[in-house]
Amino acid sequence: LKYALTAALLFELEALKRIAIVDERLILKDKTPTENRFQTKLLEDITDINKDRKLNWWLSKLSSLNSEIRDGIFDNLLDSGALHHQTDPSGKIHSRRYRLWNDSSYRRIKNSLDRLLLEQRETDMKTRTLAALIWACRATDAIYPDKKLRGDIKYRIGVIGEENDYSRHVRKSVNTAR
Repeated sequence: LKYALTAALLFELEALKRIAIVDERLILKDKTPTENRFQTKLLEDITDINKDRKLNWWLSKLSSLNSEIRDGIFDNLLDSGALHHQTDPSGKIHSRRYRLWNDSSYRRIKNSLDRLLLEQRETDMKTRTLAALIWACRATDAIYPDKKLRGDIKYRIGVIGEENDYSRHVRKSVNTAR
């Protein structure tokens, strides 16, 4: 998950033209803070490290540095009601286990993924990137538990994942971490 969150933030920074990926290398173009504190923290880390490295290296390095970003994103999702702490039958709250709440935001995201993966319709770039990150983190089974659909979805999500620079590097990082 930490690789996917870092990749998603890097994707947003590239969309804002703060970074670029050239020949698989991350290039800092503009270190001006953004309105998003997590993006700004990542820009600060990139500026502080100041090395010419491949995206795979940056994903690994930034993911290991930024537990505060991960925790902050989870706190925001908890505060918004999109996530809830998972509890066991005794009522004890697990500090690191969360479950998605079936709110409208989640359903909207899931519907976009379904259009892309089940109906094979084109969707926006964010949905394609999310699908690619799901592939990179090997989370397809968790999102689509139906065994009848799994083969087709894994194939489609794999094709999308292979087309996405970030997801390929996230997958390499995940494989290295395993």
